[in-house]
Amino acid sequence: MDNDDNFEEKLARIHMVIGTKSDTSLAKILEIKAPSVAASRKRRQIPSGWIEELAKKFNVSADWLFFGRGSMHPVEADDISRNKISTLEKENALLKHDLLSTKNDLLAAKDELLILYKEKLRTRDCADRGFSVAVESGTACGGPLETYSSEVDSNGANDANSPAPCLHASSHDSD
Repeated sequence: MDNDDNFEEKLARIHMVIGTKSDTSLAKILEIKAPSVAASRKRRQIPSGWIEELAKKFNVSADWLFFGRGSMHPVEADDISRNKISTLEKENALLKHDLLSTKNDLLAAKDELLILYKEKLRTRDCADRGFSVAVESGTACGGPLETYSSEVDSNGANDANSPAPCLHASSHDSD
């Protein structure tokens, strides 16, 4: 059984939540008969079902109603979830931005390396063919950079040991 102080404290918290000290009002809110409230007073016990029902109807903490612990109004799990989701979305946006920035930096570096590699291949190809090599910005053998294709032997296979053809042969023909 609840001691008298505990019972009175619980009842005071219940009346605070419903906004009245009337047992009749409490009975109506709980959808029970008024004599049930009177019987509870006589026994000096608050049924746990009442606490549960009032906590749901008035969005108050059952722990607060029954024991007087914690906050009267519970922090909603939905509020916590919304806050966590919002924080995670912000972090995700920052990570996406960093990832895209890194991706763009890597793609730019790849393009620069590809250009340097193509220039080196052209320079090597022109030198292997006995032409003078004059590498200018973006050119080799005096012509614009173009895509190379490997030489193909008579069987249609790529010859890995043969250099890529000089794509500027026409400009070298006059040399």
